[in-house]
Amino acid sequence: MKNDVTSMFCVPTLMFMNDISMFEKHQCISTVVLLYSMVMMDANLGIFFLNLGRKNVHWKFFWRLDNKELQQKYQDVIMDFSYFKISDDQEKKINANGKLQDMDDDLKEKYLELITRFYLLFENIYQYIVDLNTFVDQLNDGAFIQQTIDSVMKDVEGKQLLCESAYLYGSMLLLCDLYIPGQVRERLLVAFYRYSTSQSQSNVDDVCKLLRDTGYDQQHARKPLEYPVELFSRVPIQPEFVDKVVEMVFHIVEKIIDLQTWSIKEVPTRIEKEKLREYAQLEHRMEVAKLTHSASTFTTGILDMRSTLVGVIRVDPAELLEEGLLRELDTHISKKFNEFLEPQVKKPGHLISRLQKLAESMDGYKRSLEYIQDYINIHGLRIWQKQVSAIITENVNKEISLRKGVSLYGPSAGFMGFLARQIAQLTDSRVSTYINICTAWFDVKTQKEVVNTKTFAKLNEAIGVVGLHGLDTLYAFMIKNQLQNFQAILRNPQEKVVIANVNLDTKDIEQVTSKCTKTIQQITDVLLLVGGLQLLRKHLSYQLNTSCKFDSANLEASLRTMNEALINVLKAKRSDLKSMPLALIHDLEEYLVRCGINEPFQKVYVKRPHEFSNSDMGRFLAVVLISQLSKLQICYTTGDLITKKPGENIDGFPLLVGTYTLLHQSSAGSKEVFIDTLCQYAKVAALAKLKSSEVLQDSAFIVRMLQLFCETFNYKFEKLEEKLPLALISSIPQK
Repeated sequence: MKNDVTSMFCVPTLMFMNDISMFEKHQCISTVVLLYSMVMMDANLGIFFLNLGRKNVHWKFFWRLDNKELQQKYQDVIMDFSYFKISDDQEKKINANGKLQDMDDDLKEKYLELITRFYLLFENIYQYIVDLNTFVDQLNDGAFIQQTIDSVMKDVEGKQLLCESAYLYGSMLLLCDLYIPGQVRERLLVAFYRYSTSQSQSNVDDVCKLLRDTGYDQQHARKPLEYPVELFSRVPIQPEFVDKVVEMVFHIVEKIIDLQTWSIKEVPTRIEKEKLREYAQLEHRMEVAKLTHSASTFTTGILDMRSTLVGVIRVDPAELLEEGLLRELDTHISKKFNEFLEPQVKKPGHLISRLQKLAESMDGYKRSLEYIQDYINIHGLRIWQKQVSAIITENVNKEISLRKGVSLYGPSAGFMGFLARQIAQLTDSRVSTYINICTAWFDVKTQKEVVNTKTFAKLNEAIGVVGLHGLDTLYAFMIKNQLQNFQAILRNPQEKVVIANVNLDTKDIEQVTSKCTKTIQQITDVLLLVGGLQLLRKHLSYQLNTSCKFDSANLEASLRTMNEALINVLKAKRSDLKSMPLALIHDLEEYLVRCGINEPFQKVYVKRPHEFSNSDMGRFLAVVLISQLSKLQICYTTGDLITKKPGENIDGFPLLVGTYTLLHQSSAGSKEVFIDTLCQYAKVAALAKLKSSEVLQDSAFIVRMLQLFCETFNYKFEKLEEKLPLALISSIPQK
């Protein structure tokens, strides 16, 4: 009986050759059958592979040159591919030595027939893939009337033959590498090159390139890093053919996705009897059923194939199907993200409508994969989550790694960068103002909402939790980039000293503001950008936490409890830093951020650089804040400080949040110095208002800023009452 190696090649050939009359009317399918059986039509090759498995064959030991004695004896006449570099010198050496010449002639006489059979085996493998690729080219070029690669793939028998022809090519290469080690193949090919005078040598160069040593060694369990991909890529199958084999399933799934997303209406939980016909959509549902059956039939054939072990390489059909689906899903999902998130025009106002279309498309993919997973025996939802997560994570990492810092105004590396910058542009202080009580940004000209909590809910539908976390990560890097810009500004110590040491008098502050206009404006721009990005992070955290509470309430509660318990432990062990569980803290932080259980306002973005550690940072930022009061007005409806002049780069709440972020990066006492400076100036401004005939509102603006500081950052209001007169605090009209 033949062993498994022989039967692997012969059984499919015999099965299809018996039914070859079925395909006589189809020249192209007959060509595939002949091509498929070309290597194995000679019975000698079947016997030859059978002999390869026998351990007592003399040639196997001899051509391996397993021991040092054989290696030393035949090293000048049995050579690997290194021979081609020194062929002329080596031949001269053999011809000049009678002993070597006799040994060489003896090998030629004794083994030439066997060597030739080996070469024919190698050449047939090479010729097989060349003919297969030629056949695919002919299909594409229209050589077969009314037949193309698509029409063959639609035919059951044609599709099976093409798939098995690709499988056969891979099997031949793997079996050849398994039973004829690389060094032995090279020695046999060199021997054929030297001894044979046949015309077959016309292909010897190409055969040598295909069958050269791969580095795989079964005996010592050594497998190269790129094995066997590198082996298959030496003479690859036509890419189009490969794509059409493993696309078939996803092409069917995509049709189902299209029907379920844009054609079939989702049936509500409760429905009126009169509307049953409207939701029936029998034609569309029948089409989905047919497509599902087609996908099920196709994948059943793949999944029915057993896992095959070739050497140490395990070929798992189910795994190949899943990997193929992942690749196709990657292509299609990436295309959707790029289509809807990368702006086609310079007007960012279309963002919400594009997010809506993307959300509908993503929901269609997800529902369709969940629907079809039972019919094709794969975990559709897991595949969906895995691939979407990989695409977004890769895009975020690309955005971060392409430049040293993620700049707010720099070019984007992908769709996540485009999306992050589009949202940031919508919330820019030049075009919108943030109203805290509404938790929304309003257009400064039309007073219409441009970004609100619904925007972030729509983002969640479109890009999911992974996408929201990716945006949060990008905004964190943008904040870090702006703080580094702030460091660069502070490296001019002269103006910093002038601003920080100014007398808290209205006229003195006006003079300093006029003198240091450029520096103060640069700092204000940074504070506004940081504050705006922090507010975006705050909204993203809220949306992440809301989703987590809804989808995984137990997880959210467990993480929150764990976080509180760990904080208590850290407080108790504050003096013993070495015993702190740093690994646990790091791992928990990852979960907390992804679940929105974090406070962006309390984050440290830079490691306390010396520019921020000066004790005058609080006073410095207070003076900068005071210098911008003339550009603001109080909105008595909401209690917010908003711009007086639409289009000017100023907004009260983001300015305050940005200032607090800078204070949080500096020394511990900076916040108290900041509050004290503002309180002191509020008193000075109130006295100046009593003495002056002009209408001065600086004191009212300062007090409102301090109230917002207490409300937003949990600063105790009692402390404020100790620092300011009650009459001054109560002078602000209530919203």
